[in-house]
Amino acid sequence: MQPQVNRVKSKFFGERLKRLCLFVVTFILAALSVFGIESFSVYPFIIIFPTGLIAVLAQDFSDTSDGSTILGWLIYLSISLLGILTNNRRFFVFMYIAFVILLITNVVGCKNIKIGF
Repeated sequence: MQPQVNRVKSKFFGERLKRLCLFVVTFILAALSVFGIESFSVYPFIIIFPTGLIAVLAQDFSDTSDGSTILGWLIYLSISLLGILTNNRRFFVFMYIAFVILLITNVVGCKNIKIGF
């Protein structure tokens, strides 16, 4: 009986790890599209990356405040955790699509407020 439990745990954590990797790789690719490979190691730009999302959603955005950056990170963290931790495959796909759409919106917002290139 014990080996069956280990396989279930392994499957559970293996699936979560794959989803986590998918979200992380997608986020990194979006950040690379804004900052480029040569400037990707610049730490402050990565921290303010979610500000582009708020810039598009707010439509009247004049500065990159700490509150908007924190709100952007909370949005990404919430959607990522919901997608990673769900047992429902359709909900995972929905969360991942929402994540990608928000990342695309974020990239557009970063270009509009001149973060990155």
